[in-house]
Amino acid sequence: TTQGIRTFYLDDSEISDPPADGAEYTGHKFSAVLRDSDEHWAAYIPPKTTVTIFASPSTFIMRFKAGFSGYVRLALLNNCTTGKDNVSPHCPATNVPNSEADPYIDEFAQAIDDGSNVCTEGSVITIDKVPQGTRTTYHYKDVRCWDSLPDGYLTMIALPHHLAVTPCNGDYKVVQAGGHRNLRGLGLAVQTAGHKWELVYPEYDIDWVGEPDKDKIPTILKFLKGNGELSDMHYDMRYDMKDGMIDPYNAGKMLAKLGRLTLIADQLDEPDIRDILLNRTRVRLSRWLDHTTKNLLIYDSTWGGVISCGCRYIWIDMKEWPEPHGYPICANDETKLECPTLADPNFDFGNAYYNDHHFHYGYFIYTAAVVARYDPAWAKKYNEKVLMLVRDIANPSPDDRYFTTFRYFDFFVGHSWALGIYSDPNGKGQESTSEAVNAWYGVYLYGQATKQSLVSTIGETLLLMEVHSTNYYWHVPQNIEIYPKGYNHLMVGILHDLIIEFQTYFGAAGFFVHGIQLLPITPVVHLMFPPYWVQDGYPRFKAYCAADPFCTDSGFVTFMVAEQAMIDKEGAWTAALKLPDSVFSNDCAGGNGNSRTNTLYFVSAWGNDKRPHWPMEEPACTNWDWTVDTQTTPTIKDHSTLSRSRRTGFRKPKSTTIGAWLLTLVLLCGALYGAYRNRERLLEEADAIKQQCRHGYAMLHSRARAQKGEGQTLPSSPSAAPSLYGTASP
Repeated sequence: TTQGIRTFYLDDSEISDPPADGAEYTGHKFSAVLRDSDEHWAAYIPPKTTVTIFASPSTFIMRFKAGFSGYVRLALLNNCTTGKDNVSPHCPATNVPNSEADPYIDEFAQAIDDGSNVCTEGSVITIDKVPQGTRTTYHYKDVRCWDSLPDGYLTMIALPHHLAVTPCNGDYKVVQAGGHRNLRGLGLAVQTAGHKWELVYPEYDIDWVGEPDKDKIPTILKFLKGNGELSDMHYDMRYDMKDGMIDPYNAGKMLAKLGRLTLIADQLDEPDIRDILLNRTRVRLSRWLDHTTKNLLIYDSTWGGVISCGCRYIWIDMKEWPEPHGYPICANDETKLECPTLADPNFDFGNAYYNDHHFHYGYFIYTAAVVARYDPAWAKKYNEKVLMLVRDIANPSPDDRYFTTFRYFDFFVGHSWALGIYSDPNGKGQESTSEAVNAWYGVYLYGQATKQSLVSTIGETLLLMEVHSTNYYWHVPQNIEIYPKGYNHLMVGILHDLIIEFQTYFGAAGFFVHGIQLLPITPVVHLMFPPYWVQDGYPRFKAYCAADPFCTDSGFVTFMVAEQAMIDKEGAWTAALKLPDSVFSNDCAGGNGNSRTNTLYFVSAWGNDKRPHWPMEEPACTNWDWTVDTQTTPTIKDHSTLSRSRRTGFRKPKSTTIGAWLLTLVLLCGALYGAYRNRERLLEEADAIKQQCRHGYAMLHSRARAQKGEGQTLPSSPSAAPSLYGTASP
C-alpha cells in the first residue's frame, strides 16, 4: 500500500519501528494499522513463512521470497482503529475510535481469526421447502488452509438482507456489531457451526391474476368490452409491430399486455373474449418463436445466448396515401446476415451485448405461460423454444454447452445485475427490479402451466430472493441504515456495485425513478411494496408527478396509481378512472405495456393488501448465537463431489436427507434437458455461421447503455440468417 503505518504486529505482538529499508520476519499473522485510512488489516500466511517487511512513512510492503506458493488471506479488522487525525469516515464521532463506541469490535476481530484457517474450494446451492417457507442453503466445501493449524469456523460477512432470513436454529453466531460498511450497509460476521448457510424466505401466494372486488367488476367489464372501439378486448399491436418490426423489449411488453387481458377475461367469466385475446396473443408470440418476424432472434455462439438481430428502420413516404402517409420497412441487406445490433451497443437497448435480457425475455416467457395455460398443444409444440429463453436468463446447468448458468442472478446479494458485457467503472448495475421480478414470475408461471415443477421452482426462488433484496437496496428502508444519510431519497434508480444513482438510463425525473420500479403491473408487484414503505414513498412519487405534466404524457402516472393502491385503494380506483386514454397507447413509452382494464383490476384485487409477514419488519431472528456444542472441533465434511469452480448451481450433494423437495443442479438439468433434444443439429448450425455471427465487441470499454424510449424499431428478414433459435421440425 502507499500508506505508512501507525503500528505493526507479528502474530499479535507489536513490533516497534520496522525498518524502511526492509527486514525479514517469520510468522503466520501479519497485521498493521495504516496511517492515512486508520484501518487495521491482517494478512494470514502459511505458518513459519519468512517475508520481508518495508515500513516507511509513506509505504508498507510485504514481500515474499521468489517461488512462494500457498494461501494468503487478507482481512479488514477495524476501519476506525485509533480515531486520530479525523481521517476515517467510519468513526462514530470526531476522533473517537470504534473501540470506544462498539463493544463488539474485538469480538469481530476474533471471529476473523476463528475463520482464518477455513478455506472454501467450492460450493453448491440447494433449495427445499420447510414450514417457514423456501430454504436456500449454501453448502461449502471447506478445507484447512494450513494443515498444521487447528480447524476453525466458517466465517462470512452477512449483509442486511441476509440477516432478516438467517434462522435462529443454533447453527449460527452473528457478531452484532464491529463489521464494516459497504454500499449495502453494515456487514457483520456470521459464523457457522457446520459447513452451510441457510436463508429461509417466507412463503407467499403467487397468483396468476387475483380476485377483484365484486362491486368493481361491472366497471372493469365496461373497459374490457363495453367501451366501444376503445374496449381493451380490441387491443392489438400496430401493424408494423405485428410484423416484428420492433425491438424485443417493447414487443415483450405488448405481448404481455395481451396475456394479462386474456387472464382477466377468463377470471371475469368471459370465455368468448378470452378466446379472442388468447388467439391474438398466440399468433403474435408464435411469430417470434417461428422465426418469421422482421427482427430475428438468433443464437450467438461466442457468448452463448439468444440475441436480437435488429432492423435498420426506414420510413417510406407516400403523401398521396391517407394517414400516416407512408409505411415502414426493414432495410437490412437480406442477401447476408446484417444485424445492426452487433455493430451498435445501444441498438435494441443493447440486446446483442446481453443487456437486460431478463427484462426483454421475461415478458416473452410470461406471455408463453399464459398461452400454455389454455393451450397444452401449443405448449408442447413450443416448449423447447420457450425453454431456450429460460436457459438464456436462468439456466441452472453447468453442463449446458450453449448457455451459461444464471447469467444475471447474483446469489450472494440476492438480486440480478442487468448490465451485459459492457465495461463500467462503477461495476455491474441494475435499474428496474420490478422487471427482473417479472422475469422470474414468468419462469414460475411457465413451469406451473406446463407442469414442469423444477422450472417453476427456479422461478419462484429467484422471485422471492429478488423481492427480498429489492426492499433493502432499491426501496430504501427507514428502520435501518443502508445508505449514508446524504442520500435523502426513498428510491434508488440504478444500483451498481460501487455507487447508487437517483436517475434512470432515460432520464433523471423523480417519477421515472419511482415508476421504473413498478412496471409491469402484475400481482407480484404488491409483494415488492410493503405498506409501511409506501406510506413514505407514495407521497414523493405523487409530488414528482404533480410537478411535471410529462409524468402523465409518458404514461408513468399509471405506476403512481398502482403504488397508491397499496395504501389507498379507493383513491387509486378514482385516479385510474380519470387517466387519459393516451397513457395506454402503443406509442406511449411508459404505459404501452398496460391497459385501463389491467390497472383497475390490479387496484381492485391487490389494493390495500396486507401480507402476513414482511421480513423487513419481522426478521426471522434478531439474536443469533450457538446452541450447539461449539467446543467440539468441527469436522471438515468431504464434498469431493462438488464443483470447485462454480458457486451458483443446483448440483446433487453426496447424500441428502431433505427428501423429494430437495432441488439440485442435476435434477434441474434433467428437467430442462429433457425438453430440448436436437442439440447436435443446433451446434452444427451455430458452427456454420459462427464467423458471421461472432462478436468483435471492440467497444467493451464503453459505458454506453441503450436509452429506453428513443423510438427504435428493429428487425431483419427471415431470409437474412439461418435460424439458430429453437429446433426445426424433423
